[in-house]
Amino acid sequence: MKKVVLALLLVLGTIGGVGCNCADCGPLGPSSVPPPVVVPPVVQPPIIPVPPIPPTEVCTTVTSLTSLTPTPANFPNQGGEGRVQVTAPEGCSWTVSTNVPWILLSGIKTGTGIGVVAYTTLLNSDTGSARFGSIFAGNQILLVKQDASNVNGPPPDPSPTPTPPSGGGTTNPPGGGGGPGPGPTPTCTFTVPGRVNIPYTASSVGISIVTQPGCSWTASGGSKFLTGPTVTSGTGSKSTNYFASQNNELTSRSVTVTVAGVSVTVNQAGRP
Repeated sequence: MKKVVLALLLVLGTIGGVGCNCADCGPLGPSSVPPPVVVPPVVQPPIIPVPPIPPTEVCTTVTSLTSLTPTPANFPNQGGEGRVQVTAPEGCSWTVSTNVPWILLSGIKTGTGIGVVAYTTLLNSDTGSARFGSIFAGNQILLVKQDASNVNGPPPDPSPTPTPPSGGGTTNPPGGGGGPGPGPTPTCTFTVPGRVNIPYTASSVGISIVTQPGCSWTASGGSKFLTGPTVTSGTGSKSTNYFASQNNELTSRSVTVTVAGVSVTVNQAGRP
């Protein structure tokens, strides 16, 4: 009887975990299931909103472009220095440019709102007529004039008028006779471009006239958007300029002017 009781106690002790050496013993012995892995939650960083950067406004219309020095923008043939003031609404950006190589912009060429730009005109060694150039800012144009060079000095005094002898009559040139008459009138031909295409931006329109020496010509015409000409008449081969304001429309526009008797069509592209 004692042996039966001891056998029962031995069986019950084994089932209850008596004699287990592992740390994870269950009622039925060591467990075969590993403990669960605890994963910490992912914490997202806070999202800080970034305010948008307002774009710089590009002015399609500059209020004014005026000459500060000299006033007006007229220079002697030796050249000189000048300054222009650009006026635009606050925050509007602009760029100053020129259309001729003898006007040199110095220092600041871009800005916003109100600004001053300096420039220099180079020596004009041409002994013909004055020359013209332009300074541009937005749709504004400033005309710059420079005198021609007078390297040969002042013109000679006119020959004195012969005094008739006392007692009336006329005075003939030495050698008698009436002298030679005027030479034949030269035959004049004019070569002028019949069409000029310009961009939508404010532009200077130069039109050249090619002809024989002594042949005279005139230039005329214009419109609301095309002003000029800078030279209305001349002799021999020269050029004259017109000035077109910026075309803010999407369609092109054109006007016809007359130079040396030739009809010249000026076509300005539309804004892209």
